[in-house]
Amino acid sequence: MSARLELQIKTYYTETVKAFLTLIEGKDASIRAHCERVARLCSDFCKRLGLSASDTQRIYLAALLHDIGLIYVSEEILHKPEPLSEGDQAMIKLHPVLAEKIISQLSFLSGIVPIVRHHHERIDGSGYPDGLQADAIPLGSRILALADSYDAMLSGYPYRPALSPDATSAEIRNNAGTQFDSKLAGLFLDHVRLRAAAAAAAERASEKEQKDFMKSAVQEILVRFKEGRLQLPVLPRVVMEIQRAIRNPIATTDDIAKLIEQDAVISLRLITVANSVTYRGVDKVQTVRAAVPRLGIKQTQSIVSTIANKSLYTSANEQFMSMMEKLWLHSLATAFAARGFGEKLLHGDVERLYLMGLFHDIGKALLLRGMEMLFSKKEINETELTKAIQETHTAFGSGILSTWGFSEDFSRVAKMHDEEKFFPTTQKEILIVNLANMLTRKIGFSLFTDEGLDVQGLESAQLLGIDAAMISAVCEDTTRKMNETSNIF
Repeated sequence: MSARLELQIKTYYTETVKAFLTLIEGKDASIRAHCERVARLCSDFCKRLGLSASDTQRIYLAALLHDIGLIYVSEEILHKPEPLSEGDQAMIKLHPVLAEKIISQLSFLSGIVPIVRHHHERIDGSGYPDGLQADAIPLGSRILALADSYDAMLSGYPYRPALSPDATSAEIRNNAGTQFDSKLAGLFLDHVRLRAAAAAAAERASEKEQKDFMKSAVQEILVRFKEGRLQLPVLPRVVMEIQRAIRNPIATTDDIAKLIEQDAVISLRLITVANSVTYRGVDKVQTVRAAVPRLGIKQTQSIVSTIANKSLYTSANEQFMSMMEKLWLHSLATAFAARGFGEKLLHGDVERLYLMGLFHDIGKALLLRGMEMLFSKKEINETELTKAIQETHTAFGSGILSTWGFSEDFSRVAKMHDEEKFFPTTQKEILIVNLANMLTRKIGFSLFTDEGLDVQGLESAQLLGIDAAMISAVCEDTTRKMNETSNIF
């Protein structure tokens, strides 16, 4: 036989089997998925047994089509949530015979017909459809019976929950010699154990590779920023000008309003925020010059900075955008919580604390923007990316804030808010932002989740003298403000 003819025949085989699988999928996609898993398991096991390539291929094809007879069984029976009646079971037991009738219409599949017909026979003769015993059952059918049962028990049935791998193995072990070939069952259980161990090892190796890759990618981004090959985004000019204006002791609300009016987008957004539930006064404001006096200079600065800051948390990539949105909500929640703790502790400048909380993770946002350029068209491991950025974002964020003209105190908070050890001499703002940052894990506004976190037990809380009542009040206030304002900035 020529190589070309052999290739054509294999193509016909493949296309025919795919057509049959499409029939199965039309009945129930889960049946097709089961058949494909069983076929792969059979093929792997046959290779471990040392069977010939032709025998392995024959058993593989039989496994792919072993449940095709189920296309004649009603969906009511297939999806029945309670144990099957005797009539239902009788109908199910017809499926090997029905499969045989379908497959036998094609002569080139004749070699798999006996395997399919007898895959529900039992070694003790109590199986169906013919009650064959022991070696009278084809070897392929005995192999298929093991793989079929193993996958079915792991996957579960509509009327019976899935079993764990250990429980599934125990069932096969307990039924060796009655339902299954004893020798094959032992070899099969060794095979699935080794298969699971190999899969776990491969996953660990993959995780390590992913972790190492993410770390090196983050380092590459840092180098690119340092060398100027990646340009840092800048805050809108109005934010910087407001910072400078506020340092001027004679600055007025009118001065601040004039600066804001230079940016139409921020102006409109500021008016919207000023009229929101959280900030609204008796009357609705229509202009920036009416909004600034109502809010006050300091709170106006916080709101303008928040509006500008949010514009940095964007991405054209869907997966990165999801991470950016989570990070934005975390930063906003940290800002509200930092302000809340500042109010409880009678801190002199709570709006400054708000801004420190708002910008504390700016390093993560900009690292994500850089990473997007490397992975714009590639699926990423979000967990490993988060870990890699977590390890480097503080120093990077501190440098960014210095570049933007923020004071040394802001840079210090960005650099030290994730420290594990604090001291009585630690800057109070660092302790407050650390506490606010950790609090967001408890209320669901963090890249990390820990609802059972003992916030009062944190070293920053202890050094600040924060009690349970304060924590509860800040949790409630922060959650309320997030619900009211997270969508208006």
